[in-house]
Amino acid sequence: MISYEEYMEIEILRRQGNSLRDIAVETGMAVNTVRKYLESGPPQRKARQPVVGKLAPFKAYLQGRVEAAKPDWIPATVLKREIEQRGYTGGLRRVQEYLQKLRSAARPDPVVRFDTEPGHQMQMDWIEFRKVEPMKDAARLIRRHFEGIVAWTQTRHSNGFIEAINGLFQAAKRKARGYARFETMRTVLFLIAGKLDLSRFNEHAR
Repeated sequence: MISYEEYMEIEILRRQGNSLRDIAVETGMAVNTVRKYLESGPPQRKARQPVVGKLAPFKAYLQGRVEAAKPDWIPATVLKREIEQRGYTGGLRRVQEYLQKLRSAARPDPVVRFDTEPGHQMQMDWIEFRKVEPMKDAARLIRRHFEGIVAWTQTRHSNGFIEAINGLFQAAKRKARGYARFETMRTVLFLIAGKLDLSRFNEHAR
């Protein structure tokens, strides 16, 4: 019985117009053998047997130990010693990689809830049922960006504040005129923020 690769070699040579005798000489087979394989078609390829890893028989045990230990976490070295007593012969890295998968699956992202005082959010729901279309559009817009609106009301920073800081740095860079050392930038920032007029000392400092 020839392999699938050997059959494909015969098939390709035949499609290229070679005679049975030429194929037999090329492959080292008898002419009748070449004819038989071409007539019978390609051999069935054997399905590859799945490779069972060394850790596979102990995954259920590891998962059970992790579940039982929650919310604590058992070190991989300890669990490796436990499964070694049950016949495990692999390395520590396999145990660590599998435990990391279990750890990642056990830590879903927390759900952040945005709660309001009783009645506040429901009033927005009522607006969506009004017949005035602009009010309904406004209510939908608020609902779509509700989390961002709540976050904005709970922080002292705003776009205007950040833009002002950015403008301050840009002005400092222009007035530093290439001397972009930390000491120079710090001095210029203090002078600009303090709104000091230095034009009487330097006509370019405007």
